[in-house]
Parts: sequence; C-alpha cells; structure tokens
Amino acid sequence: MQWLLYPPRTTMPNPMRTLRRSSYWRRELNESRSGRRSKSRILSVACVLLVGLFVASVGAGYSMTKEELSNAQAVVQRGDAPVLLNTETERVEAEARALATGEQELELVTLADGRVASVNRTTKQVMLLGSDFGDQGGLNPSFAAPPQRGEVPVVVPSPMATFVLYPDLDVVEQIGDGNTTKSPVRVPGATGTAVGDSGGGLWVLTDKHEVVHVVGDRAEQPVTAPTPILHLTLAEGRPIGITEAGEALDVAAKPTKAINREPVPAGQHVLVPSAKGAGRYLVVLDRKGKLVSVDPRTGQRREFDDLPTGSRHDLGAPVVLDDVVYVPDYANHELLPRDLRGGDSPAPAPLAVPGKSPRFTVDVQERRVVANDPNDRGTLAIAPDGRPVTIDKGPGPGVETDTEGIGGIPAPSSGVKPTTSSTPSAPPSSPTNAPPPARPTSQATPTGAPATPPAALVPVPVIPPGTPQGEACELVRESGLLCQVVDVGVGGETGTVRDTAPGGGERVTQGSPVTVYVYGDSTRVPRVVGRRAADACTTVNAVFAPDGGDVCDEQPMPSPGAKWAELDVVAEQSPRDGEFAARGTRVGVRYWDSVAMPDLVTVAQDGAAACNAIIADTAGQVTCQVTQGPEGPAPGTVQSSSPAAGQPVRAGGAVVLTVASQPAPPTPAPDVLGLPLAQACAAVVAAGFACIEQADAFARQHQTAITQDPPAGTLQKGGSIAVHYSPYEAKKLQVLANSNGVHIVRFEGEAENGYSFHSDLGWAYPNGAIPDGGAAGQLHDHMCSRGASNCGGASPNHYFSRNAQPKTGWEHLRVVGLVINAPGGQCTTQGQHPISRYLYKRNGELLYTVGTSGGAGWTYEEVLGCVWTS
Repeated sequence: MQWLLYPPRTTMPNPMRTLRRSSYWRRELNESRSGRRSKSRILSVACVLLVGLFVASVGAGYSMTKEELSNAQAVVQRGDAPVLLNTETERVEAEARALATGEQELELVTLADGRVASVNRTTKQVMLLGSDFGDQGGLNPSFAAPPQRGEVPVVVPSPMATFVLYPDLDVVEQIGDGNTTKSPVRVPGATGTAVGDSGGGLWVLTDKHEVVHVVGDRAEQPVTAPTPILHLTLAEGRPIGITEAGEALDVAAKPTKAINREPVPAGQHVLVPSAKGAGRYLVVLDRKGKLVSVDPRTGQRREFDDLPTGSRHDLGAPVVLDDVVYVPDYANHELLPRDLRGGDSPAPAPLAVPGKSPRFTVDVQERRVVANDPNDRGTLAIAPDGRPVTIDKGPGPGVETDTEGIGGIPAPSSGVKPTTSSTPSAPPSSPTNAPPPARPTSQATPTGAPATPPAALVPVPVIPPGTPQGEACELVRESGLLCQVVDVGVGGETGTVRDTAPGGGERVTQGSPVTVYVYGDSTRVPRVVGRRAADACTTVNAVFAPDGGDVCDEQPMPSPGAKWAELDVVAEQSPRDGEFAARGTRVGVRYWDSVAMPDLVTVAQDGAAACNAIIADTAGQVTCQVTQGPEGPAPGTVQSSSPAAGQPVRAGGAVVLTVASQPAPPTPAPDVLGLPLAQACAAVVAAGFACIEQADAFARQHQTAITQDPPAGTLQKGGSIAVHYSPYEAKKLQVLANSNGVHIVRFEGEAENGYSFHSDLGWAYPNGAIPDGGAAGQLHDHMCSRGASNCGGASPNHYFSRNAQPKTGWEHLRVVGLVINAPGGQCTTQGQHPISRYLYKRNGELLYTVGTSGGAGWTYEEVLGCVWTS
C-alpha cells in the first residue's frame, strides 16, 4: 500500500461548487422550475457566473482539476453544532446552529435525500437539517411518543430511504419528505442495531436473536438461525447476521446462506462495522486483538493478530473503505489501518486522530474515512488511496482543544485546556492574549525559599468495561494511583468493571485516587424459552433462588398455542436471557398451558395417525383415542373430534376422534354452476362433500361458480368437490366520441370532457385488478395533440393498442385496463368476443375506433383482446 505517495493538490476555491452554492443561482434555478424564469435567462446567468469564476481563477494562477469538481463532503460535530466539511478543499462549507450543550454528543447521519439528521444522545431529540443546513426542524413522529424516552433513537439510511428506530418503543418509521414520518411499524423486541438495504428496506436485530425485515408499512416474518444471531452488519450491501456459533449468514437470501467456510469470532466481546462504516468485506474484530475479514465474492478469509491489546489500548468498531479496514484505538487517539487484499508488506503506521476526548467518531462519508473529536478543532479525513489530511473546523462554542495547532493555537500541554481564538489567524504577539502556562511559575516565598514544585501528572489507565476488578486495580496501582472500588450493584458480570472516575486517558496528580465502579452480586439470566415450564423453572431456581427457594413465576400465555409441540413450552421470559440480575430476583416464565384443537375433519385425516401424532408431540401430556362412527367416504378418516376444532386442550386432557366405520354409498355431485360462491359451497356440503374453493377462473361473474370438478352428477363416495370461481371483478368498457369523430375507450362512469357515449364494448378488468402478463394484457391509450396537421387531421387524436410504445409523434397517455389475451385472434373463454382497432380515412383524416367490427369504410389494424358480452 502506498501510504506516502500522495497526489498533488491545490487549495483554490472550487468554481463549480461555488456556482452551485450561489444564492442568486439557486434563486434563478428555483424560479425557472416554477415557471417564473425562462431557460435563456438561466443560461445567461450561468454563463456570466462561469466566465467570472474562470477569469478569477486564471487571474489567481489556479487551474481546475477533476478532483476539485467532486463533491466530497462530510458532516461532523464541532463543539455544540454540526458543520459541513469539504474533504477536497478542506473547508467548512456550512454551519448549523447549536444543537448540543456542554458534554452532549450528537449522532449525525446523512439521509438518502441529502438532508442531515442530528440525534442528541443526551436529550434523545432528533433534528432534521437541509443539505446546506438552511432549514432546521425537529422530527415529528407519526405516533404519540412518551415525554420521557428510555433509549436513544437510531437513524439508519439506505440508498433509497432513511428510517428512525425507537428501540424502547419497538417502533420503526420511515422519514418522509418534510419533518414528519410515515406510518409506524412495530418490531417486537427491537434492539438499537439495524442496517438498511439497497431495496429501501431495513433489517433490525431483536432481543430474541432474530432479524426482522421492515419494508414499507409492514414487518416481515423474523429470520432465524440454528443458533442465536448476536451481531448484524453489512458486507457488499447485503445484511449479514453473525451467530453465536460464528456463522456469517446473508439474512436477505431465501433461504439464508453462509458466506464463510470457517467460523468468525463471536460472542459479547466482538465488534462489527455499523451501517455507517461497512464496506465490501465482512469484518469482525475480537477486542482481544484478533481481526478477521471475509470476502463475500470469493469466500477468502484473512486474519490479523498483530493489533495491540492490553490495558493501554481500547479498540472500537472498525470501518471499511475499499480494500482497507481502519480500527480505532480510543486510548491512543489513533486509527490502525490494515490492508485486506493480502501481501507481505508490514502493517502501515497508525494515523493520529486530533483531540484528547476519551472517544471520537469514525465512519465513512462520500468515500472518505472521517474521524472526528467533537471537542477538538481538527478532523482527520482519509482518501481511498490512504492519504490522510487534517481539516480545520474552525473555532466555536464547545471547541476546547487544538491538538494539531492548525488554528494558530499551540497544541496544549498535558492537563491544560487551550484558549480558543475567535479567528483562525496566527496567535497574536501580545503577551496578554497568549495561552496560559501549564502551571504557575515558581515564586519565592517571603523567607526567600523556593516554592514546592508542582506534583507530576500521570494518565489514568484505560480500563475496558468487563475487566475483572483485581486486574483493574493492578493497572491503577502500576500507574502510581490509588484504587478505590465502588460496588454499583446489578448490571453486569459480578466483579467486573463498569467504568472509572476519572476516565481513562485523563491526567491527574500522581498518587490521586481513581474510583473503579464494579458490578455487584449479579448473574446472567439463562435462556429458558423453548423448554418445558417445569424444566425452565428448575434452571431458574438453580441460578437465582437462595437456599433452595422458588423464584420462578409461571404464567400461562393469554391465548392457546398453535401446535401440539408448544404445549407446556416456554414462549417468553422476563428478565430476558443475557441480562444480569441479582440472586433472589423473580423470573417470569410464560408458557402455553393449552393448544387449540386443530381441524381434523375438513382435511380428512386418518384417525389413528392423528392420535399417534398428538401423543408424541405432547410427550404424553394429552391422551387420545379413536372410536367408530357412522359410514363415511373412507374408513378410518376423522368425522368429528372432542373437543371440537378451535377449543383449548390442556396438559392432562383427553382427545376423542370419531372415524368412519365403513364406506358410504356413492352420491352424485350436485350442480352448482352459476350459483354465488357461498351458496355453491353450501350445496356441496349439504350433499355430503367437502367444498374446495379454487380462485383460478376468469369470468364476467364475480364470486360465482364457473366450473366444478368433478362435474355435476358424478358418483363418488364422499371426498371433495372443487368449485372454480373468479375473484376478480370486471367492469363495462365503452367507446366515447367527440364532435370531431375521435373515439376513446373508457370504463363506464369515467366521464371525459367533450366526449359522450357511443357504444358498449363488453366487460373487462380495470388496471391492476388481475395479474397481467399471463392470461391478460394491458390496453394502452396513445394520444397526439400537436395540431391537426401532425395528428392525422384531428387534435387531439387517439388510438388504442396492446403495444405500450406509441408510434412516432404520439405519446403514451394511460393504461385503460386489462383484456384477456386472444391467441390467433380467437377467444377461448366462454361468453367472450374479440375487440380490435380499426382505421377510417376521411378526406385525408385518420380516425380510429375499437369494436367487434369496423363497419363500412373501417379497416382492421390490430386485435386488442377478448371481452365478455354480458
């Protein structure tokens, strides 16, 4: 990798971007779109601006390059407000008003339409900003959100849409054109992990370790895996779920498929790129220092075991740009690049990220890796070729450090916050405005003895969450500091670190105390969903009940289970598996205490086989016996059940199935043709047969029996009769005419100014009423309105065709409806006749009509399809 070969660059203004951002140009363009300005005036304005900018550029000795005409932009936080950076020109292009105060952190996301969403992680408020920060306003959800929010909303963009996820409410909404959202979609158990896809959908990881696909206004069935899905990321634009067993699954594939041959790291200490940092490769980082990548195209796997680990490093979620992965090391404020293409070259040197805050953001924006400390004046941007640049965000409220000295302010010494200049000019020479010294200078005491020198400052070690208490205190003592342990109770694994005060990286006086907050007596809740209730409670009590007590709360589900195998099986638990709780905590176990009796009669199941399945699936919790009943269509088939279909069956209950004792004599099938569907099926059942409704016919009559199988009068011993009907509703198609003799085709009731009824054509289907492309096709209305001389003598003029592409000079106006196909010009469906387009030449005029025949003077041109006569 060529990390030191950077292409030349220039700092000239970008003329094209300046033109785009000119307020006068935007005003002229907007007025042109609304019809208030002519195209010629717009072109004039553009030419004047372009010429002026070109002259200014030449006069200054600049030349335009391809790089300068690009639009590489990044949105980052500068102190209390978002700013828009151009990573090519290294300038601030737009500034928003303050959206944060003090230590508040903003999550900034660029939407699919170019706007920016700002999520205040403290107040949990979501603001929307225009692409140039001109318009700002709060996001208004379509539902009544509670005033106190538990979790931070998550904004997730995809190439075609942007979603906002409310994990605490289990709600996903798509952001609309304004400041409102579309209809909410419920995703039970939604976590804050989600990624978008190229189809305008969103994939959400749930607390049941499943993935749910949200498309439009609905949530599809959850995607599950043989082992729980713990992580969700993207690779080459595809949603990838990583299971507890280390399997990387493409969850959008049907069925899901693995993209890796060997397991990748998995578990609670694994980090994967977010939607804002994913790229072509699947990248998985074990915080113990192992980095694994998988190329989804080839399945090739690479491992890196040279990442630094230990108490003086704090690795974060990686980001991917092209063939390079960047791993943040927060403790040392740097990025660790690794080339995913292979090779024997040594690892590139770390890239310093400006700033001194314990955390910084890192993501990919406009094909640049952007690492930003909100409280520092500098931002690091890395181009696809690996070239790093530090961009000056400028001063502003909340900007506390200038570690690169890019604003004319020297990099601050350890433990001292620098002063911030109001302009990016060089520091003034006046000593009164110089930054304060790190410590007061030594002064003589009244007795003439020198003052005691200041105590040495040492950094607090970075202690990752989950570090054992003993190891944490050892690190504190090795740094020359005192370790004070505070038990914070339940919330994590007993005896492990939550955080420290002061935080890791802060500099304090040697010998100062460091408070290490440690989780107290708590245990991870085991997963008991899917187990029998008694077995689940045994496990719960073994983990949480003190001295052999009972802390398991068994609660039946509010509705019966749908399958025999669900009887007495746990469906939900609280607390959820994976959470931490103290011994003695009561655990709610909700199970199905009953199952709905299935319908064994309509499907004509064998009684003995059905009884054996009930006993096996319920593990003997339900007994079942078969009794002989009256004659039936087939001996041994179920005629009735006790309990009846739909009634609950509980553990310890009994099921009795009555079966046919001998074959019934053959019975003629009734004649139901022409009857409404409900009456037809009632007649079939009354005759002793099962009615099977088949919505597979095309007919003029809607919801009416068109054919039956077997035909009426057929003798058979019970069984079923299929009644075929049309689920599609047809409408009457008519020809309308105007005073110039121009004909158009419309459905009855579709009025058209200047046209009146001419003739009936028959019955057809409105557009979209039936599936087209199979038995039916679209009827297209083509119009010409360019004057009579250009349109065959009449303007407007119309003709109708099955071809969606109009002839030269005409335009496609609309799809009139759907007509049944006429192979070879013939109609194969009973009661139909073909309709065609005809042409009439009158004194040089070309007029068109549609009908069964053209009549005198009309010549045939095209068969359009088949319609019903009545």
